[in-house]
Amino acid sequence: MAGAEWRWPLLFMLSLVMIGLHFPLGYLGVLVILINRFRNDKYDFMIMFTLMIGGYNLTTQSEFTALLVHIVTLICIIGIILLKKPPICRKIIYGIAGYFMILLLFALKSEETLWVQSIEMMNYMMILFFVVPIMVFSGQEFDIKVFTRHVFVYALLFCWFYAIDTYIFNGFVLLPRDLSMLTYDMASTFYDPVIHPFAMTFPRHWPAGLYIMTLCVFPLLYFYKLRPIHWVLIILALCACRTFSFIFALVLGYILFQSNTRRVLAMLGIGIVGFVGLYFVDDMLPKNYTTEDGYESTLRIQSTVQQFFDLSNATDDEDVAKMGTGRMAQALPKIEHLYSLDLQWWGFGFLSRVNTTKAKYIIDNELYNNDEIAEEVAIGVEVVPINIFLTIGYLGLILHVLFYLYLCWCVRKLKYARYFYSMLVIFAIAGIGGFAGWIRPASLYWISMALAAVIMAQKRELGFSLPPERKEYSHD
Repeated sequence: MAGAEWRWPLLFMLSLVMIGLHFPLGYLGVLVILINRFRNDKYDFMIMFTLMIGGYNLTTQSEFTALLVHIVTLICIIGIILLKKPPICRKIIYGIAGYFMILLLFALKSEETLWVQSIEMMNYMMILFFVVPIMVFSGQEFDIKVFTRHVFVYALLFCWFYAIDTYIFNGFVLLPRDLSMLTYDMASTFYDPVIHPFAMTFPRHWPAGLYIMTLCVFPLLYFYKLRPIHWVLIILALCACRTFSFIFALVLGYILFQSNTRRVLAMLGIGIVGFVGLYFVDDMLPKNYTTEDGYESTLRIQSTVQQFFDLSNATDDEDVAKMGTGRMAQALPKIEHLYSLDLQWWGFGFLSRVNTTKAKYIIDNELYNNDEIAEEVAIGVEVVPINIFLTIGYLGLILHVLFYLYLCWCVRKLKYARYFYSMLVIFAIAGIGGFAGWIRPASLYWISMALAAVIMAQKRELGFSLPPERKEYSHD
């Protein structure tokens, strides 16, 4: 990759870092670069705009506006109204409209106000974002290989940021709005950065910034090969995030979408052997900390697997609650409360952990060790399928899956449909571990972009408005 390909992405990401560090000059940098890239490189602009609205450990939503998800929804609706839509886009938009109407029905069944429910409901609707790339490339050609080449630049830059922040800065400078800081009760700013150079502490960094790597899995299999130094960088970044469920989702996605069954089976065999080896290596490494609930191994592989063995010996809810580093402690009382209200088919609705105050939806979670947080809204479980179930019940969970199967059906005949499928599979697996799934903007932005790329890769065949192809004439 030429140096020129890195310049604008690096400057833009550093501008977002300045915003995350609460240094106002970053806003000017973001504005100037976005204008330049919109005029000169739409691929860059599309990725930059997504990074800006998604945050991805560089910024947070509140640093632009708390109602950002509503603004993005409005942009998408304007695009739907203004764009000339070929049949495939109409099918997808009709499907999204039907999905929204049914989600609205679930919201109306809840006693919570629609305004309080609106933000969480709009989070589910961010698949609408597929309209934005189509707007950006309106009337222009789109090359999926050029697009994915641009994606690799940003993904590798994120890997550099993770590696430098973890192994050199030992803090949160290039990833200043990393959610891991909530664990340490810290805030990193330009004049007071969280930094401990060469301290050998290696703090864990949340994987949100690496979500863009999901867009690289399919191109790695079918378009490009990386240099060994790039693979080393990727491994360093994944070790910096130390999020087993997300890493597992990436690796399994890479295996499942090999070009043929023989390669899938071969890669599965290699993956199993590698996993077993890493398990024993992790078992020999020192444990990060010990609590009354257990411990966490350095690579978080051995401790994760051990939880499943512990679950088989569980004797009561308290034993089960320890599963998933406390995730089941979040879920069990809320599921019980859902059944006690006979709402298992419809769910609680799109409650807000901040703004919902109705006593009906508040529980006292006795499975938490910390009494200060025991009183909470009966929603907000990290495991995405359980969270969907609590929100819209069995019926909504079925609808949710059917909707995404419908989207797969819409693009099934397109040349690069597997690109979209790979994104859905990876985030579905990651969602079980509590990372984004199909209901959070941070993942849906990238899923939507893959959907748009699959469609735009065949613009002429699908009936998009494009200038006539240039023909070469001979001078015979």
